[in-house]
Amino acid sequence: MSRLVARLEECRSLLDDAGETHRSRRIVQAVAAYGSDEARLAQEVHGWFGGKGSFNDLFLLETNGHQVPPDRERRMNALLQSLASAIFHELRQ
Repeated sequence: MSRLVARLEECRSLLDDAGETHRSRRIVQAVAAYGSDEARLAQEVHGWFGGKGSFNDLFLLETNGHQVPPDRERRMNALLQSLASAIFHELRQ
């Protein structure tokens, strides 16, 4: 498993835990479609960053309908930001 796929799987797990099904499903679909073609997978995932409604605009909040208790929001969002940064770093490799 590539480092990019491993990071995406970590992120998918966090998103699943928070009930963020849309972006979790996108990760599953991208890995299934392009997982064996690292360049195409990177190209697909790179398109998720930047612009309105992008991956880096996501916040896991109870008020956004996520299954995140308010006392865990800060910790889960810090982890999400860390994973997003790690994914973006892998894209630049």
